[in-house]
Amino acid sequence: PTDTSLSLASGWNLIGSKNNETEPITDIIAGNEDKIASIWKWINNTWAVYLPGGGTEVYAAGKGFTILEEINPGEGFWMNCAVGVTLP
Repeated sequence: PTDTSLSLASGWNLIGSKNNETEPITDIIAGNEDKIASIWKWINNTWAVYLPGGGTEVYAAGKGFTILEEINPGEGFWMNCAVGVTLP
């Protein structure tokens, strides 16, 4: 699609990638890190997590999760937003 923006509500959002290329999670949320509490994706029978506020590595290691680094075309993922946000 020509418009790849995503409008998300406060709370949990199940969304999918509209891009045709793999995209780093940091690029997806760039400029909105303070509005997003966590991002989750199921990878290889375990959860992968990214915490924009920091502490991802320690949290993931302590819970046995992997670190979420990228979203591939067509994949779905969960994003927990502190407030409504539109991602580019």
